[in-house]
Amino acid sequence: MSKRIRIIMAVALTGLVLLLFSTRIVLLATGFYLEKKEIDTTIISPDVLFNFDQFGSTGGLLKTYYIRGWALHTGYESDTEKNISIIFKTDTFGYEIKPSKVVRSDVAVYYSELNLKPEGLGFEDTFSTIAFKDGTYEMFVKVWETGREASITTTNRHFIKEGSSFKEIFEDDEKALIDEYLDVKNFAAGE
Repeated sequence: MSKRIRIIMAVALTGLVLLLFSTRIVLLATGFYLEKKEIDTTIISPDVLFNFDQFGSTGGLLKTYYIRGWALHTGYESDTEKNISIIFKTDTFGYEIKPSKVVRSDVAVYYSELNLKPEGLGFEDTFSTIAFKDGTYEMFVKVWETGREASITTTNRHFIKEGSSFKEIFEDDEKALIDEYLDVKNFAAGE
């Protein structure tokens, strides 16, 4: 094989590899890569309190969303390092977002009986949904003190990812999706 053909083949192969892994490469380069993993959300804690101050699409090619809020466990000790993550989970896998910690003096004051320091009670982050696999996701909040076991609670919020679309499903929407599925199934069965 001539040198020219080897160069052309090398360039073509490099282009093919870049094309096949372009989404992952872009997400890694921008810091938005999320690893798909198994996450156990079967044990729900009633002691986790949370609120989302802001949650919405920031748009763009990377389909980014901004999230800001606070979360805590009512059994926290006052002087420990606190951690928060947000989980989007299907029946078989999920994505865990580990947002930046934010000082929330307002939360510490409101829950003054818990005697908590405001550091680590808040969170904020921007994440991308383009790498999410198509499916229906339930959103969870996970909190823990460094060196201790985590506690998880559901937000009772559900989202559907279809192609490039990522939207929240409200109870009426979920019923509509089930009804639409049954209508199509019944139509196919000739009923």
